[in-house]
Amino acid sequence: MGNGPCESDPPRPTGTPPEEGNENEIPSFGGVAKPGWVGNKGDIMKTLLVVLLGLFASRAWALQVGDPAPDISAPSTSGKDVKFSDLKGSWVVLYFYPKAFTPGCTAESCSLRDGYADIQKLGATILGVSLDNMPTQIDFKAKYHLPFDLLSDSKKEVAKAFDSLGLVGMMAQRKTFVINPEGKIAYIFDKVNTGAHDKEVAGVLKDLQAKAGAQ
Repeated sequence: MGNGPCESDPPRPTGTPPEEGNENEIPSFGGVAKPGWVGNKGDIMKTLLVVLLGLFASRAWALQVGDPAPDISAPSTSGKDVKFSDLKGSWVVLYFYPKAFTPGCTAESCSLRDGYADIQKLGATILGVSLDNMPTQIDFKAKYHLPFDLLSDSKKEVAKAFDSLGLVGMMAQRKTFVINPEGKIAYIFDKVNTGAHDKEVAGVLKDLQAKAGAQ
């Protein structure tokens, strides 16, 4: 009767772990179930398997060099929507940053600002993307005198299309895509030196253009 031990079993002292073979029993410690204990080991394994399969699937479907850039549009600080298919014919540097006005994102954006003239000479258009709303992007661009436009991806559509949405979905990952004039992914920066990203981008653009010219 009640929540006591089965009549066929001898009582166990409070705080004693369940006997081997009774996987579904949740032990009590001082009369309270141990925090974080999940009684059914089968459920734990199923959950872990689902998580791992999800991670492997996301990597398998991630954008790769040579893939067409997703044809998606988003509002920009220019006051117009930017559609990626309209940018064919020129090189595009698309950089995702987690959040405007944070130290790393500010350093990265200012680095690309400082190297803007050199990157522009290489025929590339720079676009920044985060999940920040448009007023925040406008303020960020104005405060740091960014000479390129920023996209507001508050609906997370661009980040999802470019496989650049963080695990919890609250921010974009820090990633940069170099898109060639044919509209294909030519290079992906999965790791970024925020203080010298302009030099990283310019170096990659020169290499890619040299290889394209040699073909």
